[in-house]
Amino acid sequence: MGEFETKNPGYKIKATYVPPDGGLSNGKLVSVISGKNPPDVVISNEYASAYSLAAQGALEPMDEYLAAMDFNESDVLPSFMPLMKHKDKTYLYPQDSNVNLLYYNVAMFKEAGLDPDNPPKTIEELDAAAEKLTKINGNNVERLGFIPWIDAGDDAFLWGWIFGANFIDDESGAVKLNDDHLVNMYKWMNKYAQKYNPENIKSFTSGFGGAFSPDHPFFTGKVTMTVNGNWFANALKIYAPNQEYRVAAIPFPAGGREKATTFGTNVFMIPKGGIGQKEISLT
Repeated sequence: MGEFETKNPGYKIKATYVPPDGGLSNGKLVSVISGKNPPDVVISNEYASAYSLAAQGALEPMDEYLAAMDFNESDVLPSFMPLMKHKDKTYLYPQDSNVNLLYYNVAMFKEAGLDPDNPPKTIEELDAAAEKLTKINGNNVERLGFIPWIDAGDDAFLWGWIFGANFIDDESGAVKLNDDHLVNMYKWMNKYAQKYNPENIKSFTSGFGGAFSPDHPFFTGKVTMTVNGNWFANALKIYAPNQEYRVAAIPFPAGGREKATTFGTNVFMIPKGGIGQKEISLT
């Protein structure tokens, strides 16, 4: 932002941090758009919610601005184009791309007799490694080798994609919630819940911190393996600089997608009625 202001002396950016997700998750952004007092530009990690705003007519198309900048669609990954456009108009612009990986603790692998040079590649190998890495004393969970639904695992699409699901019928546009791959995915997740007792897992995870906090379970040794984005490496550098870890492709089941991931991105958007001020408001 400072560089922009230096190169464009007629403009001043007023940046406001609005948690969570730039005000998308709690309705703050919708409220200011409805009140006709939105910021000029918003950036958020909630790209799916941002797309829903575009579909509802709450965002301004940015094609004319991109054209003025000689933007070429080949400059972005093809996988992002469906996210950027709604009814052939561009409403969202990706800031970056994140991929998800399996992170694992090297010391704990060695302690459990696992080879850190040969991480699990299949779901069966992941489950077997998780069991060896788990430590339970009576009803007290001391460490879990893996919890499928934490970190990137709570994404609505990640595990379904890994298991081979196609969420939309390309011809009819129908949502395929009964896809057999999704059924298999939920049955797999349920095995973890039943094996380690849902209440015990809930109690164990209640004190977990987020990725950018010192209480994240991977930093504190309470979870040995986790699926997270490439940016998690920076969190490790900050909060667990001495921890030896490695990354691998996300394990997959028979009939699933090998070495696969979903993309994540922060997106820029222009709220309806937000353009035209010399003082740019960036949320």
